[in-house]
Amino acid sequence: MSLLDMEIFTIGGFDLSSMAAARRIALSVALTLVRCAAVIVFGLIMNFAVKNMIKAAFAKMKKRTRAGNYDTIAAVLISVTRYAAFFLVTFNVLSLFGAPVESLLAVAGVGGIAVGFGARAIVEDFITGALILAEGQFAIGDDVKINSYEGVVESIGLRVTKIRSLDGHLHIMPNSVIRTVTNMSKSFARAVVEMPIAYEERAGRVIDIIKDELSDLRASMPDVLSDPVVHGVTDINAQNVTIRIVADCAAAKNGEIERLIRLRIKERFDREGVTPPFPRCVLRE
Repeated sequence: MSLLDMEIFTIGGFDLSSMAAARRIALSVALTLVRCAAVIVFGLIMNFAVKNMIKAAFAKMKKRTRAGNYDTIAAVLISVTRYAAFFLVTFNVLSLFGAPVESLLAVAGVGGIAVGFGARAIVEDFITGALILAEGQFAIGDDVKINSYEGVVESIGLRVTKIRSLDGHLHIMPNSVIRTVTNMSKSFARAVVEMPIAYEERAGRVIDIIKDELSDLRASMPDVLSDPVVHGVTDINAQNVTIRIVADCAAAKNGEIERLIRLRIKERFDREGVTPPFPRCVLRE
């Protein structure tokens, strides 16, 4: 290199060749970051668009049949879409930085097998979640008892199920631990009321009063599907006699119907002078 060339590249004490290289590197990094930002924004927009398309499609379908089933399927599809968008954006960003995506996919495949052996619970969660959805055991909005937890289903995913109990607590459980499911929102429910009366009361008279009071219950309550049936005396102890009343009602309405039956019987007992049970103590000398 001649002295003239050296002077051109070192004017003012600055190495122009290094500055040009640094400029090219900075430009390349900036373009890569812009592309990454574009990929991320595109992924977010696509995820948002697909999510709203799924919601709109299922909103029309659920008007014609059970809404909870469609809410459940829509929630799972949205979850799958979110995970797919995340992985697609991640691999595209890595490819922009020059990472060997093919090698990473191969490693991920082998690693997935290894993780599968070590994370059997997660695999079981996914399999159980898929079976719950396929069999329609319960849906979002159903009143259920899962294992020892009772409440309304808020979310069903491939990995976890969430139910909100009456006290407001949100119970989150992995699908693999679900052993027993009691669904109170299928077909119909049954209101069962146990009414205690004092031991001294004549049970036959009280049963006639209850039958008379509840004779119009089915006509006055659309959610009551059958006439109330008085089973009679179901328990006797030293303090009271228990009379059972049963009525079929709409799914998940049994609690409401039971409270109404108790209220009507209590008010009728007050008018008829039926003695409620009371604690007693026997003193012996």
